[in-house]
Amino acid sequence: MGYLPDTNILINYLKGLDPEKDYFKKIITSEKLFFSPLVAAEYFAKAKEKEIVVFKELLTLGTIIPIDVETALVAGSYRKKFSKKTKKVYLIDCLIAATCKIYNLTLITNNIKDYPMKDIKIIEPLPA
Repeated sequence: MGYLPDTNILINYLKGLDPEKDYFKKIITSEKLFFSPLVAAEYFAKAKEKEIVVFKELLTLGTIIPIDVETALVAGSYRKKFSKKTKKVYLIDCLIAATCKIYNLTLITNNIKDYPMKDIKIIEPLPA
């Protein structure tokens, strides 16, 4: 089993905040870790120069999964399905969810409401 952290998880982990810090440390040492380039882009967009260096180091601990046509097709179907719902989902979240579906990864996020997809596994780190 592998895990793909959402941007909010990585932000809190790198700030040293719990429960993300402890939860993420366990995953780094015991599980397969995967990253979406979209999450990296979201992080880089708001990061300071020192934070970028640390984040790039963190990315070396896992595998970055590229976005391909299959992922785009699944993401497009998610966006179409959920665009008619009361809470619209963003395309970037659909692409992250599609990556999890295709690669059978568990998404780790604090924003479960952003992922209404029932066909992916989602974990929200909770305080111990």
